[in-house]
Amino acid sequence: MIFFYLILIFNFLFLNCKSQKIEQSKDKVSEKPITFSMHQFQVIKNNFTKYIVYIEKLGVITASETFWLGKECWTNCEGKRLDFGPIQIEQEGNKVEIPVWLFNLETKRNLNNKICDGIHFIANKSQFDFDINFQTPDEKFKAFPHILVVDDSLILFVLDLLRLEPADDEYFPSSERLRIEITSQLGKPIWNSDFNMYFLQVVGKVEPLEVGKVYRYVIAWNRRDNNGQYVGSGTFNVAYILPIKPNNILKILNLELKKSN
Repeated sequence: MIFFYLILIFNFLFLNCKSQKIEQSKDKVSEKPITFSMHQFQVIKNNFTKYIVYIEKLGVITASETFWLGKECWTNCEGKRLDFGPIQIEQEGNKVEIPVWLFNLETKRNLNNKICDGIHFIANKSQFDFDINFQTPDEKFKAFPHILVVDDSLILFVLDLLRLEPADDEYFPSSERLRIEITSQLGKPIWNSDFNMYFLQVVGKVEPLEVGKVYRYVIAWNRRDNNGQYVGSGTFNVAYILPIKPNNILKILNLELKKSN
């Protein structure tokens, strides 16, 4: 069987918050270090503050890797434990599960590193500890791209969209949602998800509609180019585009496909 792996280099084009990476455990199957990244946001809501935590496992995501079960997320502030509640990630159709977790907490307290001992997260009986670093966003959305390798001929491109401001004038101008464009390092088109596709010209709402929620957009790729040819080894640019009006959302990953003997 031909195996291949992906090296992902994230280029966050409009990142406004700081994220933390914690390497604290090893995958039981591969014995490779496990790295998590935590993104922290705070949104003022009347007399309360909504604290939002998005945790993602970095690196290659494959269907055969150890399943991670996110169990708890909490902080201790002035001797009192405050638990972040788990929030289900929304998605239409067949659910795509990846090692990503969303938590939030609404409180009148000001969570900061002067009175709190950090944020603690438990997954697969391992505890991961992060410093508190909540940021107030100045954008409507935050997008997180991922790639899931199902097998040698099926790759899923996943984009999690977190809403940080109430719904306003943004909309989809057609039935197309997520668009993927794969190009070579020299800019040659390899595959794009809207190739020879026709979409209904109907206006659609941008999910999620509620602040603090995440909606998951997914596109499947069979590792064939626009001419139907199998895509072999190489380094490629992958553009994730949400064609939203008046301003679209764009994320880019560098993707390296390799074969091993």
